[in-house]
Amino acid sequence: MRDAYKKQSDCLSFNKLTLTPRNIRNEMFKFYREHLHPLEAPSFRHTLQWALQTDKYVLNWQFDFGTQLNLAAVEATWRLALDSSAAKDIAIVEAAAFVPEKRGVAPGSWADDNYTGLSFDQVCMTAMDVREDLNNERMQRTMDDEHAADEPAPFDYSTTGDSTALDLGDLAAQLHDIASRQPDDDAEPDGFELPEYAAAAAQDEEENGTTMSDDEATSADADRREAERRAARGRWVLDEAEEA
Repeated sequence: MRDAYKKQSDCLSFNKLTLTPRNIRNEMFKFYREHLHPLEAPSFRHTLQWALQTDKYVLNWQFDFGTQLNLAAVEATWRLALDSSAAKDIAIVEAAAFVPEKRGVAPGSWADDNYTGLSFDQVCMTAMDVREDLNNERMQRTMDDEHAADEPAPFDYSTTGDSTALDLGDLAAQLHDIASRQPDDDAEPDGFELPEYAAAAAQDEEENGTTMSDDEATSADADRREAERRAARGRWVLDEAEEA
């Protein structure tokens, strides 16, 4: 058992993913999505370089016998797969679909990226920071949307066509009309007249600019209440007589 495990561990591909000409592009795309997204996609050769640095991938033996990839073709197909707008450059399309007149021609400047000289750790940490910032922004937008949903929107009376909408001008006019109909507390009751002496005293007071003393005012109030009582009694007697 131990000898079998030792023999297996001596294999170059032990605990590693073997890359072949058939699966290498798909595996590099998975590697990019897992470790480098959402950064701008690097060139295929840089992606392969960083994947091999992780010690989780190994090239298949087929690459040893003349089945290496065409650099220009693989860079072109990689670029077209990740960004369809790259098809606007006819040089990329030609490199991907047509055999060059001379084998081994290096790809053009379109195959260059901004990651030259950077290690996998540097690029991976940058990608992690970008993902964290995007997640924070997404969470903040979600919290803002939930907060806005909890607050009812103010009703705009100016934009509604409902006939029941509140008209402040009409309400003010109605309140003013109601107030104008209320009896004045200082007004004399209907059908009441001051006794002659009290009316004469009031007239004299108005003409001479004098005021009654407290006793006179009290006496005048008493006479006024007595006159109201008699007037009410008189109306009651008349009503009884009419009913009889």
